[in-house]
Amino acid sequence: MYNVVNDYFGRICRNERQEKEKNIMVKFSIIIPVYNLEDYLYRCLYSVLNQDYNDFEIILINDGSDDNSLNIIEEFKNQYCSKIKVISQVNQGVSSARNKGLQEAEGEYIIFIDGDDYIDSNHLSNILEYIGESENSFILNSLFVETGETTRVIPKASKNYDCSFNGTLMNILDNYRYQGFLFNKIFSNSVIKSNDLKFKENLYYAEDTEFVIRYLLELQKRESDLVANIINSPTYHYVQRKSSATHQFNIRQFSLVNSIEEIQCNLEKMKSINKEVLYVVQSNLIQSVLKMIRLSRINGVVNEHLEDSLDKIVTNSWDNIETIWKSQRKIYSKLFLTLRIIQEKVKGKKIK
Repeated sequence: MYNVVNDYFGRICRNERQEKEKNIMVKFSIIIPVYNLEDYLYRCLYSVLNQDYNDFEIILINDGSDDNSLNIIEEFKNQYCSKIKVISQVNQGVSSARNKGLQEAEGEYIIFIDGDDYIDSNHLSNILEYIGESENSFILNSLFVETGETTRVIPKASKNYDCSFNGTLMNILDNYRYQGFLFNKIFSNSVIKSNDLKFKENLYYAEDTEFVIRYLLELQKRESDLVANIINSPTYHYVQRKSSATHQFNIRQFSLVNSIEEIQCNLEKMKSINKEVLYVVQSNLIQSVLKMIRLSRINGVVNEHLEDSLDKIVTNSWDNIETIWKSQRKIYSKLFLTLRIIQEKVKGKKIK
């Protein structure tokens, strides 16, 4: 099915080449990092090329794949030359790959897609319907999550609505809402380039959320009463694989703590942040540190930085931690039981 390129898409390619000659900037730049995704790339790329809105470019970054991914990329490049840009580099990680894509992006808006995921044919037109006239528009959308034979929508919501800035932050930081994914959001290329926003290549987990928070910080500087558009019309299919980087233990997972520390630092720079938002971040930070400590011990890896980070959290944020404990003790009871023991040791105090 995927071995022969459809003539229909070839005609689209020729038509789009003519359109591109008329227009300096395309509407969307779609950035897709690729590392060893030969089993998923055909589905992903055909889903993008089959959009009912065609003013876009695809930027494929081959991050040192050693399977057949590069050959597949070149096959599509040869067929859809006006639509696709290809960048190849030695393996440097997804943040480096995305940064390369941002450098090459010529679209008005940036969309990120993972190479093992796919989108519905109305993905771009659905987004376009809600983009405001201002480049400061910010959109969050629900999405399909596919795990094996199971598909669910996160978050479960029935209607679209406008969301305050603090509400937007809560939606991103709460693991049960829209979260910090890149692929259910849209980004202004102008905002990114004018502020030289890049992914931090020393972060390997939650690097997407860290980028989103910095992006919002810049938006807030431009528009203090920023309101986000919340769309509950999922068109993105997030495919969770056990073999993916997110689901395997790796020493780089410890960078999750650094990511959340960066997020907390950037939130503190924002204006009019509700205490509840900071509580959520500190709660996430505590959970992450404890999770990494547990993983390090299970896997026989010594990481003194984690222990130091937890001591620092307890020392600097005692009052907030106590509030978090009281409000969320049922949800995080096992984690906070460990934390309480550490707190007693560090502060000589005990949470009631």
